[in-house]
Amino acid sequence: MPANDDFFRFGRSAAVLTGELRKRYPVDPCFALLDPLQSAVDLDQLRGCLPERPEVLLILDVSRMAQLRAAVGGDQPASEAIAPADLVAIDRVDALLGEDWRQACRSEPDDPADDRPAATATLELAAACAERLAIDAGYQTVILPVRLRPQLNPAYVLVLMTVRDDAAAQLADALGRAGLAMERAWHQARIQAVPPGAPTVFGDAPVFRPDQYLAANSAGWIKIIGANLTDLLDRFGTFRPGDHVPEIYGSTLGQAWTAHVRAAVYRLYQQGRVTATGRGEFWGVPLGGPST
Repeated sequence: MPANDDFFRFGRSAAVLTGELRKRYPVDPCFALLDPLQSAVDLDQLRGCLPERPEVLLILDVSRMAQLRAAVGGDQPASEAIAPADLVAIDRVDALLGEDWRQACRSEPDDPADDRPAATATLELAAACAERLAIDAGYQTVILPVRLRPQLNPAYVLVLMTVRDDAAAQLADALGRAGLAMERAWHQARIQAVPPGAPTVFGDAPVFRPDQYLAANSAGWIKIIGANLTDLLDRFGTFRPGDHVPEIYGSTLGQAWTAHVRAAVYRLYQQGRVTATGRGEFWGVPLGGPST
């Protein structure tokens, strides 16, 4: 639902929530979605065309960063040879990272089969965005690298700009649930790619069952989250989970959600590491071990 015509004029999108969600998140618009690698972000224009300060989510696509690195890599490419949309995005990266990143791409061009350089560059860009926007716009910023599998490099990096203490936890929960839907869609696409009646090695492709998928993966996610919580306990003794959402999820961000974090906290409770059980509201409550 459009929030403001001027907002769309700058090549971005916004969403206004309704019903029960609107009661919980009364800001209008609730979320503004921006992609700095597709169009330049002008903070003055952004502030001028929105009626109130929204929750803002920057979406940085690692594959898009790989395209830009390829465009500036190799032998000093002429600007005329680079697509206009890429030039806009490259200028935006220059503004945030300086031009040293171009030289690095030229001196060591990326291997198309290796996504690590693009992932690292995207994380650096996210950190630069967060640092600048926190100063310029007065938001709290949280960087959220999202993976399709725990063992993979991030597929995209989100920078959440918010004035809410619980926004990062709410977003991470939504990303995990969306990951389940994406897994279902990916599985369905594989089935549809096989022509009707075509023979397959294993017969008919199995139907995607969310309960089986979760049964196969939840234990691994909970183990990873538990290890991350233990590391935070070792570092801080007591901490507020809502202040460390990316560290808690770690490589499970985009797959696991709040239920898995609760399960990890409960396991630590059973082990005597923490006094909280993970039930009820826990993101905003200090988490720590028994007092000595």
